Amino acid sequence: MRRVYCQYSKENDIVERSKRLVVSVVRLISSLPPGSVRFSVGDQVIRSAGAIGSNLTEARINRSKKDFLSSATIALKEANETIYWLDILQKLEMVDSHRLEELLSESEQITRIIASMIKKVRDTL
Repeated sequence: MRRVYCQYSKENDIVERSKRLVVSVVRLISSLPPGSVRFSVGDQVIRSAGAIGSNLTEARINRSKKDFLSSATIALKEANETIYWLDILQKLEMVDSHRLEELLSESEQITRIIASMIKKVRDTL
């Protein structure tokens, strides 16, 4: 099975970074007091953060550039959604702001890397 973006030097790095992000998000949400915010906003941010890495993993094994772009674009959308939900948590002031800033920064970096990967592949079409 051929991977479309094997030549991309940070292939493993971005998948590993996305795994670390979702683990950090789960730990953050687990620290929230039980209640509707934890279960509604928390569930959303966990799902979107988890979908980044799963879609990137799927993108790595796609057989065509178009398939890669489809999965990578979904990962990009999920990364942007993660930033949205982390921003909501920040506005609710229920979590340590320093911890949230770190997660927001990492999410933004992951988003930029995915966008760059997509652009590189689109430029070869």
